[in-house]
Order: sequence, then structure tokens, then C-alpha cells
Amino acid sequence: MADNPRNMTNTVVIGLVVVVVVLAAGLGYAVYNNNRAVPTITELPASSTTADGSSDAAASTGAGTGAMGAATGAAASTDFDPKTATKVAAGTTPEKWVDAYYAAADKGDWETAYNHLPAAKKAGSSPDALKQQVEGYGVVGYKVVSATEEGNKATVVVDQQTSQYGTFENTWVFQKDGDTWLVASKAVTGMK
Repeated sequence: MADNPRNMTNTVVIGLVVVVVVLAAGLGYAVYNNNRAVPTITELPASSTTADGSSDAAASTGAGTGAMGAATGAAASTDFDPKTATKVAAGTTPEKWVDAYYAAADKGDWETAYNHLPAAKKAGSSPDALKQQVEGYGVVGYKVVSATEEGNKATVVVDQQTSQYGTFENTWVFQKDGDTWLVASKAVTGMK
């Protein structure tokens, strides 16, 4: 039987239409995924409990930084000004200050959590903005990995586990001014 040229033309046209539709769907999917809102990691959410509800704060060790020590210098903020810096309450260590931040956020006390942040993080923000940013991450727990003091500087490294984005390493840097610790910076310094 001879093929009808009209049937072959229709088959080719239908085949081309199918190919164009598949390519358009693939392109549409790629554009959709590139435009989906993904939270930035400028400020991570806070929590002081694990997924089972138990406190993870007791797991903090205060151990030396080891390899983390080299990475923590990168967390220093160029926006740090001792005159306007957030002051750590008298009698509180940098490690306790950081733990209080996460505990406050875990309880939904956004005012207290916000007030623990470095001045540069508070500029142009609010407790409500912090709440909105934090809730997008799905935090399931945190652990203070290390807390060190060297001269007039202190560093606290916290691993923060999220349900959606893995574990973020947060590094808090403090600078001592007389007898008062100042919050110099808080930055995400790694992902695990």
C-alpha cells in the first residue's frame, strides 16, 4: 500500500506540535523553579528545641573552635560601630546571650529575640519582620557548637537545623568594650 502524502504531512505536523508542547512545558517548568521564592539566608530562624520537643541547649559544649576558628573571622561585620552596637546585659556571657536569642524566638517572643541581634541586623527591620523571616525556614532545632573568648573577642558558633534547607552554621561575633560585651555580628557562615 502506498502512503498517502497528506497523511504523512499530518503525522509530521502532529509530531512537531507534540515536540513544541513538550519543549514549552519544560521551559515553563524551568522558569517556574527559577522564580520560586526561596528565603535568603541573611538571618536564620531560631529555635531552642529539637523535633521531639526536648531542649537541645544542654548539648552546647563550649569546646574550642578547631577548624571552625578560621571560618569565624569571616563573620565580622564591616557595619560594626561600638557606639551604636547592641550591648550584652551585665553578667551575661556571649554564649548565654546567643542561647537567649534562640530561646526567645522559640517561644515566639520576637521583641526579645530582635533585641538580641546586632545593630546592623536591626536597622530597617522590626520584631514582626524577624518573625516573618524566621517562620519561613521550618526550624527543628539548634545546637551551640562552640563558644570561645580570645582577648576582647568572643565567637559563638551555632548549628541550626531546618526541615527544608538542611543545617545552617551561624557565627556570632562579640567585642568587649571595657567590661561590656557588644554584639558585633551574626552571619550564616556555612551549610551542612
